[in-house]
This record gives sequence, structure tokens and C-alpha cells, in this order.
Amino acid sequence: MRVLTTNDFVGSFFPQATSYGELPGAVGLQATVDDLRTEAGGALWIDTGDLAQGCALAALSDGAWPFLALRELSIDAAVVGNHELDWGADHLRRWNAELPSRCWPPTSRSACRPRGCSPRTSV
Repeated sequence: MRVLTTNDFVGSFFPQATSYGELPGAVGLQATVDDLRTEAGGALWIDTGDLAQGCALAALSDGAWPFLALRELSIDAAVVGNHELDWGADHLRRWNAELPSRCWPPTSRSACRPRGCSPRTSV
């Protein structure tokens, strides 16, 4: 089994020009993960934090838009980074409940539920 990890995605959902080319955004990242999963005959995608913040749409939507966009990525489990708490723990709990996968230890007695599995009581 291949384990894929990402971190500090910070809301980079759209392609972005850089001094060295272009970052592919979420569509490019998802395509790469899909390819790696196919090559390996399966893979687990774990994000290690700061994926739901860092874009103008986050600020304009009071932190909702990144979580809505995250529903489209096939992340199997994620860990909370400091920016997932930018709008507070209650905001994180509310949006975390709507994600297909979640594992957010900094919220007290949070559920840890990899994609496709039943919830466990606590971590």
C-alpha cells in the first residue's frame, strides 16, 4: 500500500502562476493522486494540516468555501493544522462533520473517521 501525504495546501484550489511556472491547483493534485493510486494498486491519502485556509475565498466566505471545496478531493484522512482553527473550534467542528473523511485531533474528543469507515468514539 502506498501512503501519500500533503501538507500546507492552504486553499490552493485554483492554478496559480509562479516565477517558475504554474502550480496545478486541486484538479492537478487530485489527478496526480489518482495516477499514483492506479500505479500502486491503491494508496492512502493523508493530509497533515493547513489545507482549508489561505485563499481570498476563505476570507470572503467566513471560512466556509475551503471546506466546501475539500469535499471534492479524495483525501482519506486529515490532521488539523493551525489554520483550520482560524475561525475557531466550533467552526471547525461544524464543517468537519460535513467532510467525507475526517481526523481532527485538536478538537476535544473529536471523531476520527477515515473515508468509507464507521465513526469511532474518540482519539
